[in-house]
Amino acid sequence: MRKLFCLFLLACALCASDDLPPVPVAVVRTAAVPLAKVPISEIVIPGVRLSVVTVPAAALADCGVATPKTDDALAPLTADCGVATPSDQSDKSDPSDRWRPAAVPGVGDNLAAAADYLRTAKLFRDRRSLISDPAAVPGSPVWQAWVKIYSSHSDYTAAHVPLPDGLRMIAEVRLPADRAVMLDNLAFYRGKGYNAALVTFDGSENPGELAELARQCRAAGLAPWFAFGGKEDLRQSVLIAPATLARIIKELAPLCDGVVLFWRRTSAHLLLPDRAWTDYIVRRAREGNPRLCIVGESYFGRTAASDGKFAVTTSVPDNASGCLLVNVGYITMTPRVLDTLFGTVKSPKIVLVLGERPYYRTRPDNGRSFAENLAIKEIIETRFRKAGAAGTVTLHGDGSNGLYDKNHTDNLARTGRN
Repeated sequence: MRKLFCLFLLACALCASDDLPPVPVAVVRTAAVPLAKVPISEIVIPGVRLSVVTVPAAALADCGVATPKTDDALAPLTADCGVATPSDQSDKSDPSDRWRPAAVPGVGDNLAAAADYLRTAKLFRDRRSLISDPAAVPGSPVWQAWVKIYSSHSDYTAAHVPLPDGLRMIAEVRLPADRAVMLDNLAFYRGKGYNAALVTFDGSENPGELAELARQCRAAGLAPWFAFGGKEDLRQSVLIAPATLARIIKELAPLCDGVVLFWRRTSAHLLLPDRAWTDYIVRRAREGNPRLCIVGESYFGRTAASDGKFAVTTSVPDNASGCLLVNVGYITMTPRVLDTLFGTVKSPKIVLVLGERPYYRTRPDNGRSFAENLAIKEIIETRFRKAGAAGTVTLHGDGSNGLYDKNHTDNLARTGRN
C-alpha cells in the first residue's frame, strides 16, 4: 500500500506539468491503513528572466524569413544545425518513456524519500529535462549538491564587460582531439580572418586537456571562448557534479575571452535554464576571470518553452556582453530578422552562422565542396555584419555533428576540410 501511494504521489505531482501527458492511475479498494504524516515545505526560487514571443506563421515573411507555407515544412529551418535537435530525438519520443518511476531508486519503497523528491523537484522548473536527466536521482550526491545550490541561491548580477569589436568566431573545438587536424584547421581559419574559437565540453573531460585546447587556440591567433553544452539529447545531463563544473570553468576562464552560456544541450530547444543554474556558471566564470564576456541566447523555432509553436525564446542575463541569435544563420534568411524577430533583444547581437541549409553535407549532401560551403557561410556573415550584427559564430561543419555521418562533425579538432 505504501509503495502504491508513493507512485500515486509522484504521478500526480510530475504529470501536473503541461509538458507531460496524463497518467492513468488504477483505483485499488482496500482497508484503510493509517499513514505517517510528512510535512512538506515549499521553497520558492526566483525564476530566470526568460522571454518567449510566439511568431504567427503569417507574419514570418514580413520578418524577412523565407519560409514554406505549412508549419511542418518549417521543420528544416529549426533542425539541429549546431544548436537545435532533430525531432526523432525529442519531439517524437514515446510519451510512456517520460514517466518512469521505477527508474528512480528508493522513491517507490520509502514514503519519506518520495516526499523529499517531490519537494526538491519543485526547485527545477524544466520537468521534461529533469525526468530525462540521469543525474536527477533522489539521494545521490550530485542531486543533493544541486538542491543545496538551488535552495540557498541568491541572485547574482555580473558587471558588464563590452563585447570586442569585429568578433568572428569559429565553432567548435572539443575533445577528443587530433592535434595535427586541430592545428591545421586553426591555422586555416586564422588565415581566413577568424579571430576567435569556441571550446566546448559536457563535463566528462579532463579539465587540464580542455585548458590545453584553449592554449592551442590562443597560440594559433584565435581568442578562446568556452561553452558548457554537450550532445543534443535530453539524456545528456546538464546537472553534472557542481564541483566538476566549477573545476572546468576555473581552468578555462583565465585562458578565455568569453563564455557562451547556452549551447547544444543547454540551448533553448532542450532546456529552460533556472536562474540558480545560470548564475552558478556566471559566478564561477567571473571568479576565474573578471573581464570575461558573458553571452546569452535568443532562439527562433520550437523550444522547450514554446509549447510546440514557433517562437523566439530569449534568455540573457542582466549586463550581458551580447546575445547569440540561433537558427537564422541560413542563406534563406535576410538580415531584417535582426530588427523584426529579434527586435526586443537589447544586447549586442551575435549571429550563429549555419550554412546553406540544415545538414547540407549529410542529409543529403548538397554536392558542394568544403570551400564552396564556406563561401556561402562567409556571404551570410557579411550580410549580417553589414546589417548591424556585432559579431558572428560560424560552424565548422553542417550542424549534424556526427548524427548522420560519424566522420562529419563540427569538431574542428577532429574533422578536416574535405
